[in-house]
Amino acid sequence: LGMALAPESRRDQGLCLNLPVGMNLNLPIYKRISSNMLISGTKEKAEADRQIADLRIKTPTRNALASSLSGGNQQKIVIGKWLAHGAKLFIFDEPTVGVDVGTKAEIYRLFS
Repeated sequence: LGMALAPESRRDQGLCLNLPVGMNLNLPIYKRISSNMLISGTKEKAEADRQIADLRIKTPTRNALASSLSGGNQQKIVIGKWLAHGAKLFIFDEPTVGVDVGTKAEIYRLFS
C-alpha cells in the first residue's frame, strides 16, 4: 500500500537479528530483485552494498549478523530497508531511542 513502519522496538519488531545485514536490508524488496521465484544474487548484493554505503552502516560485511552491530547501526538497517522499498508514507516510532548523538544526527539527515 506504499506505507512503511519503523517500530519503536527495533530488536523485537524491526529486525531479524539472526539474519545477515544484507538480508535484513533486502527483506521488503525481494520481489523486485527476483525473477520467476529466483533471487538475483547480483541484485541482492548490489542493493545491500548500496544501502550500507548510503546509510553509512558500520559493518565488516553484508554477511555479518544484524545482532553483532551497535544499536545505531541496527536502527539504520530498520530505516534503510523501508527507504529501499520506496514507500510513500513512513511512520517512525521514536526512531532515535537508544542511539548515540552522532547516529541521531545521521538518522535525522536521512529524513530530509
